[in-house]
Amino acid sequence: MPVHKAQVFPISVVQLTVANLEEKDMKRYNTYIRARADERTGEPYVFINTRGAEAYSDARLADNDPAKVATELEKGLVSFNATVILRGAGANKLEGVSSIHLGWLQTIVATTLKVTYRTGSAEYQPMDGGQPLPPPWLDSNRPARPPNAAVGTGGESSFVKSSNEQRDDQNAAGRGKQRRVVSLDAPGIMFRVTNPATNDPWTKTEGGWSFVNHLTAFSTADAAAPTHYTVIAVAPWTVSYVGSKDGRGNWDKDATETKVVFGSTRSMWALPDFGAMLTNTFTDQGPVFHEATDKGRLVYKG
Repeated sequence: MPVHKAQVFPISVVQLTVANLEEKDMKRYNTYIRARADERTGEPYVFINTRGAEAYSDARLADNDPAKVATELEKGLVSFNATVILRGAGANKLEGVSSIHLGWLQTIVATTLKVTYRTGSAEYQPMDGGQPLPPPWLDSNRPARPPNAAVGTGGESSFVKSSNEQRDDQNAAGRGKQRRVVSLDAPGIMFRVTNPATNDPWTKTEGGWSFVNHLTAFSTADAAAPTHYTVIAVAPWTVSYVGSKDGRGNWDKDATETKVVFGSTRSMWALPDFGAMLTNTFTDQGPVFHEATDKGRLVYKG
């Protein structure tokens, strides 16, 4: 009977940059009032977005020019930029490298966002099949890509929408391949001007979201793919939306409490080939957060 041996597939993080872009010149936490495009009622909502003046481009994030990519990353509220070396088997350490795919997988580990109305309040309540869906929640809203896998079902479909990988960016000193893996995020919220449960106006917001971003790898040669990931590095962060209604009905942020805070970013250096499934890190069987909250809708109570 033949003996099969498993060999570690070295993945090295050469550089990992996590950036808080709140203080860039572009205005953040833009707020306005309008109806949701996917609702016919015309009910007004308060929108708060953090994108800045210009939306990012997938094509420019995937560009091989680091300067262009850096400019594009500044369009997020936060950004993640990693340079990774993959070394496979063989004299040039290239065998198996083409089967490895890298990307940023983002989870929401907690949501404390609360909108207070003159009477009542509103909060997120992720659901699955009529039952509460506990955290953490996979945060992915990628467009359909071949082979048209549903969002959040593994492989690239589970990566955050902005995740881009520059494939084989350059040869790493003749041994293995070097790639750059980037993503950004600019999370926003929306809520009704009037609580539908009480018909009272909103007064203030508090809390926010807590995220963990995972730099991950999966292999198309692995029988467990595309739901089998190696976690190379993790970057926890939170964003808060603390504010109140101004005289015009718009949201006025609390300049001290509305902020982004990063936790301890760390590299996972000693994981084996293809690593362990993230069963304790995100819910791979449940819907993604966007679906579990009916496209980002809050639940309103009296």
